[in-house]
Amino acid sequence: MNGEYYFRENPVPLMELDLSSVVDAINTLPSQRFTDVMEAINTAVIPPVTFLDHNLLVRTNAAMLSLLRANSEEELALWFGDVLGTEAFPAMIAGVLALRAREPEYRVETTNTRLDGATIQLRLMMRRAPDDDRLKRVLVSATDISRDITLREQIRSLAMMPETNPNVVLMMECDANITYANPTARRWMTSHGISDLNGLHELLPDNFHERYCHSCDHRSQRGEVYERHGRLYDLKITPVLGDKKCVLYANDVTETVLLQQERDTFFHAIEASDNTIVITDEAGGIEYVNPSFRNLYGLDLDTVRGKNPRIINPGSRAYWDMGVSEEGYRALFETMWRDLQSVGRWSGEVLNRVADGGVHWIRLIINKVTFEDGPAEKYLAVGTDVDTMRRQELDARLEILSTITRVAEVRDNETGQHMRRVGLYARLLSEQMGSPLYFSCDMERFAPLHDIGKVGISDEILLAPRRLTAEEFSTIKQHTTLGYSILAGKPSLELAAEIARDHHERYDGAGYPGGKAAGGIPLSARIVTVCDVYDALRSVRPYKAAWTHEAAREEILTHTETQFCPEVVQAFDRLHTDFQEVAQRYGDE
Repeated sequence: MNGEYYFRENPVPLMELDLSSVVDAINTLPSQRFTDVMEAINTAVIPPVTFLDHNLLVRTNAAMLSLLRANSEEELALWFGDVLGTEAFPAMIAGVLALRAREPEYRVETTNTRLDGATIQLRLMMRRAPDDDRLKRVLVSATDISRDITLREQIRSLAMMPETNPNVVLMMECDANITYANPTARRWMTSHGISDLNGLHELLPDNFHERYCHSCDHRSQRGEVYERHGRLYDLKITPVLGDKKCVLYANDVTETVLLQQERDTFFHAIEASDNTIVITDEAGGIEYVNPSFRNLYGLDLDTVRGKNPRIINPGSRAYWDMGVSEEGYRALFETMWRDLQSVGRWSGEVLNRVADGGVHWIRLIINKVTFEDGPAEKYLAVGTDVDTMRRQELDARLEILSTITRVAEVRDNETGQHMRRVGLYARLLSEQMGSPLYFSCDMERFAPLHDIGKVGISDEILLAPRRLTAEEFSTIKQHTTLGYSILAGKPSLELAAEIARDHHERYDGAGYPGGKAAGGIPLSARIVTVCDVYDALRSVRPYKAAWTHEAAREEILTHTETQFCPEVVQAFDRLHTDFQEVAQRYGDE
């Protein structure tokens, strides 16, 4: 009873095994040497199941059940073969043979599996059961050495670290005597013709002993980055606690420092660039944006990180407003993606929504970036805001052209307000007819230039206070072609040129200078014709008084399909009160 109590309550994990079947199987063999027994098992002369029988387990104590995460002896017996593991066969055989040879005990380290599936390292000790002289039953005690194994591996790895370290590792005593150098340090010695370990002082910073050893407190780690023989080294000095020596690590950081300097140079260039710069991962998630991006789009990196750059795409409607069809919109991005996949580069212009909610044309260059060391590809996109530049160039050009037009208008008894009113009328009509935004804006800009060609007509004809002769009228009609010659061929002024040329054409073909009719007349000119006539009727001239709004409206409605385009007249009639409001607000003084 006392023995049973000792077994059950022992804090050491214990189990008792009945090895009768194992011993009987071994006894059937002509030779009981370990190699012969294992050969018999491997060739199935002794069935492997002999060692997995759950009847092998006679009893176990609570400490063993806890160690193996079993709830009961029955559960442990049921899964006994899984707990033993593959190393248990040779360990059990070796143990039996050792005990047969009258060894008092047998010790072995094995890898086993707990019932929760975790692997455990055990040190097992096998002894004969006290009342068993025939070696049928054995007592097995177990010690969990998993942490010991891990620590042993760590110690082995640490012991190997200096030998395998690609950097210089030295052991130095407090008198500056070097007692150890790893293979990297020895290769440095060989390459510099040094045979004595203390010659490695040549690798250390100047006055090393005076600067470091004399002031050492045997506790603090110190070091520096220094130059030696054209190379840069990062030195770390670590005292060995409780011993008058230190370990020195000298890491050649030349390439690292140069790469860092190179990286810093590129990074500062990117940060200071006036162009927007975006870096995305292979899937298109944003990883970096520079300050110019943040300024233009009002989005910082925390807001856009991981998102696709399409967050600044205003969509197909915005492109349509700028004159790009739905098909053109799709083709633009299909081409972009195809080029990036096939040649790794794409350049072109896209519309992006900027910080103030407007949209700008961006000249974009995207490059796929690949790396030799194998990380995923990235994309580098560099954008230039050409919208502002275009607008500034166009505004400067328009200012010059508007000045020329104002000179012509003044000479023709017109005013600058006439130019402004015609521009506003033209935009109203364009919007009413459902034109894209860019067209409506351009109509407001360019319609005022319709009579720019009058600058080339002489004062004698332009200012004649009488009815013009047929010849003089033929001359004044030339202001349309003169205006066209001033504007044609200049970037962004194509619309203005066609307005100047065709704003005196008539829907019925009776106009000038080309006698165009109906759809043969550009829409821009058909719109300006209505605007110009309305404003002329509403304005005072030396030869007439100003017409009322209703009279001018009636005149335009009367001449639809003869002088004026029906679609434009219909649009005019839908918003004629807006025309009246513009005429009143911007009337001539």
